[in-house]
Amino acid sequence: MKKENALCGLLLFTLLPVSAQKKLPTVKAPHILTSVKALETNYTDTVICIDVMSNVDYTVSTSESWINEVSQNIEDNANAKSNALYLSIAGNPAKTEPSRSAVVTIQDADKTITKQLSVKQTADPSLVYRNPVVNRSLPDPTIIKAHNGNFYLYATEDIRNTPIFRSKDLIKWEQVGTAFTDATRPTFEKNGGLWAPDINYINGKYVLYYSMSVWGGGETCGIGVAISNGPEGPFVDKGKLFRSNEIGVHNSIDQFFISDNGKNYLVWGSFNGIYAIELTEDGLAIQPGAVKQQIAGTAFEASYIHKRNGYYYFFGSWGSCCEGLKSTYKTVYGRSTSLFGPYVNKQGGSMMDNNYDVLIQGNDFFKGVGHNAEIVTDNDGQDWIMYHGYSVKNYNGRVLMLDKVQWKNDWPYVEGNAPSSEAIKPVF
Repeated sequence: MKKENALCGLLLFTLLPVSAQKKLPTVKAPHILTSVKALETNYTDTVICIDVMSNVDYTVSTSESWINEVSQNIEDNANAKSNALYLSIAGNPAKTEPSRSAVVTIQDADKTITKQLSVKQTADPSLVYRNPVVNRSLPDPTIIKAHNGNFYLYATEDIRNTPIFRSKDLIKWEQVGTAFTDATRPTFEKNGGLWAPDINYINGKYVLYYSMSVWGGGETCGIGVAISNGPEGPFVDKGKLFRSNEIGVHNSIDQFFISDNGKNYLVWGSFNGIYAIELTEDGLAIQPGAVKQQIAGTAFEASYIHKRNGYYYFFGSWGSCCEGLKSTYKTVYGRSTSLFGPYVNKQGGSMMDNNYDVLIQGNDFFKGVGHNAEIVTDNDGQDWIMYHGYSVKNYNGRVLMLDKVQWKNDWPYVEGNAPSSEAIKPVF
C-alpha cells in the first residue's frame, strides 16, 4: 500500500465509546499521540497517519469484526521530534451495505493516553444503487418477471394509458410503451383513470387487472381485466369484473390476484374492508356462485399477499397516499396460516380490528411510502420490494423506490423500517 506523507491532510476522528473490542497485537512505537493527520478510505482498507513522540508500548483495538487486520509502520519525519506512524487497517470488502464505520482505539500500556478514531469503509460504487430508482411518478407499481428474463413494471397512469417499464436488474428501467392507447383504453367508468394495475401470467396469457375510478367515485368505480400474448402488450380489454355498487363494497379498487390450492382469487378493497372472492380458471370472471369474504379491516388498501414457509403475509398501505409531502402512507403487514386469515401482527392483534406491524414508513428523505409491488427474489436468495414515495429533496410525484426485505423468526422487516437512500444492488 502506498504510504501517505506525514503532512497528509485532515483526519476525521470521534470520541465514541468502544464496546466488544477486538484486540490486536501490542507493538513498539513512539510515545505521545499528538495529532492525527489523515484518513484515506477506499474499498477494502484505510491508512491512518499519526504524529508520535518517544518510545512506549501501545495497543490498537477495534469494535467491529469486519476489520480483520491492523499493521503498523513508522517513518522518520523531517521534524526530529516526531515520527509518522501509519496504521494500515484492512477489512473484509463491504458487500452487504454501501458504507460502514468502526471505532479504532489506540492506547499506551499505562492507559494514560487514548485516541479513538472513526474509520469508514465504502463499497465499490458499481455495487451500490440509490433511491429513487426511477425519479418520475410511477404510483402503485406491479411487477412480473417474463419468460424472456426481463422484469416488467406497470403503474397507475400518471403516464396516460398505463405505462410499461422494462429492466434486467430492478435498478435500470426504460419505458417500452403503454398497456393501452386512447383508442383501446377501458371505458366502463366515464372519465375514469386507470389505477393500481396488477400483472399476472395465467394459462399462457399476460393478465392485467386494473381499477377504474374518479376521485370521489367510490360507488361506481370498479375493477376490470385485460389480456395480452406478451408483457409489452398490446393489451385487449375484457371489460369490468364488477363495480362497487354491484359487489357491495364501497370503493372497490386496488385489486390483487393470487392462486392458492388450485383456485384463483381476487383480493381488493380501499379503507372499506379488504375482501377476497374466487375467480374462474382463466381469471377473467367471478366464479359462478362465489361469495366474497372479508379478510382485513377498514384501515387498509393496496393489498398484496405473499406466501412463504407455510405463512400467508398480507401487506397493505395505511394512511393518506396522495397529499405530497404531507402524505402519511406507510406499508404495513400481518401474517396468517390461511389465505382468508385471521391475519395478525406480532402481538397477536387481528388485522380485522385494524392492527398491524410497520414494514416501511416515511423518514426525513421520503414521505408517503406505500402501495408495494410483488416481492422479487434475486439470485442470492435476497428478497426485494418496490413501492412508491415522495422525495423530499427532489419532489417529482410518487417516484419508484426499492428496498431489501429481510426475515427474522418468519417476520419480514426492512432495515430501520424506512426507505434507504442507498444500498447494495440485487444480484441478477
